[in-house]
Amino acid sequence: MTSTFSPNRPSDVCEEVGPRNPWRVLALLVLILLAYGPSYRGENLWDDDYLIFRNPYLQANNALETIWLTTRLPDYYPVTSTLFWVELQLFGDNPFGYHVVAIALHAANALLLWRVLAQLNIPGAYLAALLFGLHPVCVASVGWISETKNTLSMVFYLASLLTFLQSEKSRSSKTYFASLILFVLAMLSKVSVAMLPVVLLLLAWWQRSRIAKSDLLRTIPFFFVALVLGLVAVYFQHTNAIQGGNPRPEGMLTRVLGVGWVSWFYLIKDLLPIRLAMVYPRWQIDVANAWHWLPLLGLLLALGVAWAYRKGWGRHLLLALGYFLVSLFPVSGLIAMSYHNHSLVSDHLQYVALMAPIVLVVAALSSWLARFRLSPRLLQGVAAAVLATSFLLTFQQSRQFASSTALWQQSLALNENSYAAQINYGCALAAKGRIGDAIPYLENGIRLQPNIPHLRRQAASLMMIANRPNDAAHHYQQAIELYPKDASSQYNLGLALEATGDLAAAEAALHKAIELLPNYSRAYNNLGRLRVLKGDTKDAMAKFRQAVKDDPLLPEAHYNIARLLHRQGDLAGAVLEYREAVRLRDDYAAAHNNLAWLLAAGDDQTLRDTSLAIFHARKACDATNRTNPLMLDTLATAYAAAGRLKEAQVSINKALELAKRMNQKTLVAELENHAASFQAQRADAPE
Repeated sequence: MTSTFSPNRPSDVCEEVGPRNPWRVLALLVLILLAYGPSYRGENLWDDDYLIFRNPYLQANNALETIWLTTRLPDYYPVTSTLFWVELQLFGDNPFGYHVVAIALHAANALLLWRVLAQLNIPGAYLAALLFGLHPVCVASVGWISETKNTLSMVFYLASLLTFLQSEKSRSSKTYFASLILFVLAMLSKVSVAMLPVVLLLLAWWQRSRIAKSDLLRTIPFFFVALVLGLVAVYFQHTNAIQGGNPRPEGMLTRVLGVGWVSWFYLIKDLLPIRLAMVYPRWQIDVANAWHWLPLLGLLLALGVAWAYRKGWGRHLLLALGYFLVSLFPVSGLIAMSYHNHSLVSDHLQYVALMAPIVLVVAALSSWLARFRLSPRLLQGVAAAVLATSFLLTFQQSRQFASSTALWQQSLALNENSYAAQINYGCALAAKGRIGDAIPYLENGIRLQPNIPHLRRQAASLMMIANRPNDAAHHYQQAIELYPKDASSQYNLGLALEATGDLAAAEAALHKAIELLPNYSRAYNNLGRLRVLKGDTKDAMAKFRQAVKDDPLLPEAHYNIARLLHRQGDLAGAVLEYREAVRLRDDYAAAHNNLAWLLAAGDDQTLRDTSLAIFHARKACDATNRTNPLMLDTLATAYAAAGRLKEAQVSINKALELAKRMNQKTLVAELENHAASFQAQRADAPE
């Protein structure tokens, strides 16, 4: 049987799909942006806080140096980490911007895939790219901020592949080296793209039925980059991510059998993307069980059949299967990775490989349509139905990923023995204030897997929210025993120990955090707080100043400096630091309140500014939903200083009402004195 289409000349279908068609580009972009609509308001998920939002290395002054020149981060993905650092500067803790970037990168990947397929003269290029963009399996890479490394690395990967193909036609050395540089950037974003040089050789064989010496020579630099950065990635995984654990205790034969299981699992999910879960059950593969060999044997049989018919349709099947298996190799389970603690498979792990089955099915249908001269409306109808289904499934999956509670609830329904799902669902409940409901899930997760550091950290965080600092300290200590190099665990241990009242141990933990991360501004800031509690204001000020030096954008450090300056009588200096604190954090209620008090009633008359005092007092009250009697008292004082005595009386009465409801007798007495003073001023004021 002859080939249904030729890789060396355009087919009729290929001529219809120019990637420069603006209407098709617009349609592709709009459909993807709409399908991921729920993701724009998505929450932080799983390790987003640990890797990005609460990562002290990304927040330090020397973040870029740490990213590029040290071994402190879990993985050596400096391009991705640099993107996260830039996003932190632009978006702060607001996930919206991060999701916009991830979705935009995914849309760019769909466009690049279209260009690559058109360059290869593969039928149905546009439809395949659109299906990739709308495939629900991709949600795990697009809706999860930490997995921006998938979408980012794929941009460089596809751009490298495209420019390599163009360099083959143009014989341009500049285009070739551009392709190599793009591959380096892809590898520095995530090493799951490491198999590109093998893919290049596979495409050479598919196009020319052989691999020439020139093909080998042109790919040697790519193999070198893949080998070097791949070994770096393995080192980081075992040293920092796996942290001395053993996520794959099985022997090599079991791992080889697992390749068959993993491959068929992904193929089934690609063709029937239902019951998608954040964490799938972890299989127990038994080499002594003959049935457990069937997936691998089935895979080998499919490859054998394709090879037997390689002079016809089998060549295209070999390309698709070859690309699929080669792309899965880094995540197939042969090489241990930290995620194997949870499962051998995950939707986000097959982002690179997913293209193959999509392209194979679409190209085959397009070619059969052309070969048998079937009505184009038939393909259009099938395509419309598949696209509509994919769109709806992706939209629904995006809704799951937009809510941490919904995502982990879905995962537990599909895999109740996932300790990650138990822990994360507990954390999601706790974040909504449902502490009592959260604790059982936390305990279940630790019972299922007690020896993973980041789970201990999550457990400790939840215990702090539940006001159980002793339990939190225990879990942080367990996390440190499992991974002593983690500065954030030492820092958080210090906070937990402080909450228990053991200030000496808290100081020791914070000093250890600084030893591990010398520019740890938050650790210096909290050390300063502890020194204040011990009465050593001189050393406390030095610690606060060091925190600001390491991170000038840390509002808490500016606030603490202001409080010390206020106590020392330097009111002008205090005002400057309070202003910097509220500039950096607009909802910083305590800083707004203290600044308002100094501007309204401070001893330094030259600093008085009643209009600004009222402004900052209102900001403090708004930030606390007008539920803090002290801040309402400050607002009343600011109004009184401005001569707005009626408004002052209203604010002080509200403060009194709240203080009485809280049964704060001392505060009530103080507020009653203020109320009487305002009343007297009103009585003396001229009509």
